[in-house]
Amino acid sequence: MKLNLGCGPIYMPGYINIDNQSQWNCKVDREEDVFNMDWDENTCEEIVVSHLAMYIMGGADTEYKPNQMRILVNRWFGWLKKGGKLVMETTDIRKVAQLLLNTTNPDILNEEMKAIFGWENTYGHKWSWSPELLTPIFQEAGFETVELGDSVFHPNPKNFIIVGTK
Repeated sequence: MKLNLGCGPIYMPGYINIDNQSQWNCKVDREEDVFNMDWDENTCEEIVVSHLAMYIMGGADTEYKPNQMRILVNRWFGWLKKGGKLVMETTDIRKVAQLLLNTTNPDILNEEMKAIFGWENTYGHKWSWSPELLTPIFQEAGFETVELGDSVFHPNPKNFIIVGTK
């Protein structure tokens, strides 16, 4: 069993594609809020989470704000079978910051700001990530290996993939 959580417009054959459709009128196999859903433990071969991370709160200040990413990665880890993979793709805030600092072109500035705050149909970004922020969360969840790579769902040099194997 394979899950595509927060699938948006990326419908993946062979996966159970799940989204609450709040921002996309898209094809899904199951309409549900991926932040609150439950799944059976040790049942998934793979969980794909593409460009959902920016809607997941992070931060180290757990006394005042829960680190929602840590909670979700731990939950998803439990759903995976031994050898299963959590595949997450998101934008690297460091690369966006570099692009912002290296230009005065208003068109580029506006485009890169969308990576932080969202587009018209992707409002509500809560956090920005980098490999250095996500890798420890994957490791703390118990993933045997954590690997980084180039984006595949939204190919762009400012995006990256992190894959944790249980």
